[in-house]
Amino acid sequence: RLLSQEELEVRRHGRFVRKVGLVCPWWRRDIHIQDLSNFVPKGKTVRVGIDFGFTSSFTAALAVAFHEETIYLFDGIYKKGLTTSMLANELKQKFQDIYITSWRGDSAQAEDIAELKRYGIPIEGVKKETGSTKENWDEYRAKLLQQFGQISHATGKPRLVIASHLIHEDGGRMVHWFIQEIENLRWKTVRTPDGDKIRSEWGDTQKDALDALTYVLTSMPKQIEDEVKFGNIAKKMAEVPEEKLFDESGWY
Repeated sequence: RLLSQEELEVRRHGRFVRKVGLVCPWWRRDIHIQDLSNFVPKGKTVRVGIDFGFTSSFTAALAVAFHEETIYLFDGIYKKGLTTSMLANELKQKFQDIYITSWRGDSAQAEDIAELKRYGIPIEGVKKETGSTKENWDEYRAKLLQQFGQISHATGKPRLVIASHLIHEDGGRMVHWFIQEIENLRWKTVRTPDGDKIRSEWGDTQKDALDALTYVLTSMPKQIEDEVKFGNIAKKMAEVPEEKLFDESGWY
């Protein structure tokens, strides 16, 4: 149930499936976007992912809350032209009343990370490593996004919920910046440096918010990932009559 159609093809037939089209075909604007204007992060685990930018790309700082089986992207900063000192000030103003469990950013941006620490933001770098030597960083992150973003068979609802108020001005019109990124991100095929193999990578469209979100997802403690992935098995089993049969995931 947790495998994508591509993964099933590989396991059934040993067939390599070339990744084309949208990186997140599971995405549903009418389902994943919700009004979180009254969302209360107090009492929930909150992590912040940061993707540094300046002129050609946006600085994206996303506040992500974990509650039961759901991940809520409830607030964020999405701007161009922010120096690190300006970003530190905005972070402190935006999240001053929220207890942040952890801050994560791209480990390649070592100077920015060090400077944020000097301003009192305890951010740690995320190394671009995957769960398998056979997949690249973008394939790994796409799989993670699918695991958390696909509709739950148990509830019919997504585990990933995005606030509807994440709006900025783009070319004279107001747009939702997360929607803009996720609905335009597509796979591209490139050759490896030795030229013998091809691999799929994320395209060149704007993806700063998606980068920031994946820094949070890839650095989550394993037990939280399992809770989000499988749900509260004990609770599901308690709600079902005893005479029913269960498999290892608690379904009957």
